[in-house]
Amino acid sequence: MIVLGAGASKSFGLPLADKLLQDMIAWHRVRGNNSQLERIFKFLEYFYPAFQRDRSWFPPAEDVLAMMEVALEYYKIRSPISRGNFWRDDEVRNRRSTFLRLLCEYLWSFQEKIHLKEFSLFREFVRANGTKVIYITFNYDLLLESALSAEQIPFSYTLQFNSDEVAILKPHGSINWFKKGTKLRDDVEVFDLGTHVDQRGMEESNPDDCIQVCLTLGPKLLGFRKWKEPVIIPPTPMKQVENPDLKRIWASFSSAIHATPRLEIIGYSLPAADRLARLVLRKAGPPHHHNRRILVVNPGRVKKIYRDAIWKGCKFQRIKFHEWVEHGCV
Repeated sequence: MIVLGAGASKSFGLPLADKLLQDMIAWHRVRGNNSQLERIFKFLEYFYPAFQRDRSWFPPAEDVLAMMEVALEYYKIRSPISRGNFWRDDEVRNRRSTFLRLLCEYLWSFQEKIHLKEFSLFREFVRANGTKVIYITFNYDLLLESALSAEQIPFSYTLQFNSDEVAILKPHGSINWFKKGTKLRDDVEVFDLGTHVDQRGMEESNPDDCIQVCLTLGPKLLGFRKWKEPVIIPPTPMKQVENPDLKRIWASFSSAIHATPRLEIIGYSLPAADRLARLVLRKAGPPHHHNRRILVVNPGRVKKIYRDAIWKGCKFQRIKFHEWVEHGCV
């Protein structure tokens, strides 16, 4: 079982979590999307007093999403007496939608580069791991799916996968996941994430609140300036398990942790804000299991974090993802 964090995607040029918002804004500025960015700046200036648009400091993107969720919850407390409040429920929801669409467009732009030499590392990585592998990725991007597709390795977004496939579980969502009923282009292949086969061999699907997955990974299939709001979940525990499909993903994540004899955690720094992920990963060590091999591949100073939060028996390689692959450590 392999857990991937932002450090794995960084080898292909994607920013780490603390730089994601800054790079996304710079990308959209070059493309003249200033009116949409203005909506984000107004939110940042109010909820982050230290933020100034002409400075280099930006809060982490996931923290902004979490702040938007908190603002929505606060409105419920204040309503109906706060109807005149500028940051009312509908205003925050609209700005969150804008934020997610801008983020989606920026991350999807990397699909234009998957033919470059740097992408060969991801292909080599998935090729070396082969099939019958469970990937847990906290990344919103599609590098893993694109690498598997390029290597003609079928994958499934569930643990109900065949022996010649791999499973991908994305607890924080993905830029190719959308709410049921989202209108995409006619030439885009979609399916319901919750679709599964029952005991009679018949396909079943979730009700209207299920997640719709776009399996077409081309770079511009959703149309320029027509990007839809993706299903991306900030690291706030309640929000991550509201949807039935997301509940299944987290339950599958927990089951996989219990069952795997070996766990590799690559490029994931175990942020304190992601408490639900910490809770699940904690099950990898004692008292649940005393002999499981846990290897953390990360160039940062994360040894104390993992040993305090997961298990003192974790092993470490202070090395970057691309070095890990190039040295044949897969």
